[in-house]
Formats: sequence, structure tokens, C-alpha cells
Amino acid sequence: PGRMTLTEFCASRDIDVKVAQERLEAKGIKPAPGRTLRDIAVDNGYERPYEVLDIIEGKAK
Repeated sequence: PGRMTLTEFCASRDIDVKVAQERLEAKGIKPAPGRTLRDIAVDNGYERPYEVLDIIEGKAK
């Protein structure tokens, strides 16, 4: 999933991109739909894309 863009990941999980962006922004992450999840994670201080995936999917605390 780290190589998928935010848009691609959301489509694969049936998550609205706007909802995903809102969840990320609520955690202080600046998402860009065309960037890969890995890039979004690294650019925002996360070591692994999976941490960002949890936020997108609404699993993060």
C-alpha cells in the first residue's frame, strides 16, 4: 500500500478521499491525493505508511 497514492488507496478500500483528507488533517498531516502514502508518511514524520493507513481507515487513536 505504501506505493499507492492516497486516491488509489481510498478507491481500493471504498473510502471517500475527502473523508481521508479530513482524518489526516485532524492529525496535522497535510495530504495530497496524488502523492504516495509512503511519501505522505515520511513528509509528516512517520516511519511507516501503515501508521498513516490507520488514520485514513479511522483506526488511529
